[in-house]
Amino acid sequence: MKYLLAFLLVFCSFNAFAVDGEPTEYFGALWDFIDWIYEALDEIQQAIFDYLLKLSKAIFLLYIKFKISLTGLIYSIVEPMIDALNLTDVISSLFGGLSADVRTAMVQLRLGEGINLLVSAYTTRMIYDKL
Repeated sequence: MKYLLAFLLVFCSFNAFAVDGEPTEYFGALWDFIDWIYEALDEIQQAIFDYLLKLSKAIFLLYIKFKISLTGLIYSIVEPMIDALNLTDVISSLFGGLSADVRTAMVQLRLGEGINLLVSAYTTRMIYDKL
């Protein structure tokens, strides 16, 4: 193949490939063949690229779905643990020692539910990192 290419480079004029008019029949057929090979390789490359793009999208979506389902599973494991700790009762008893104005503000802001949610999220994340 390299000898054929060297032969074409040495003995063939590049103007034969660049003629706007009608080139000789041999060079026209040669040019058509080279153009056909180039287009075929371009189509193959584009098909491979499209396939790899679709494959990477599918793998990414599968990974995201797996992470979401794993988070739900972990939360279902952590929720009974949080309920067993009775954090809501502990937080309510801590609020009992506060003055009435501060306690009313914290109840209106739902600070107890927020703390419970943060502890639940932290515990879920801790178990999620261990897996």
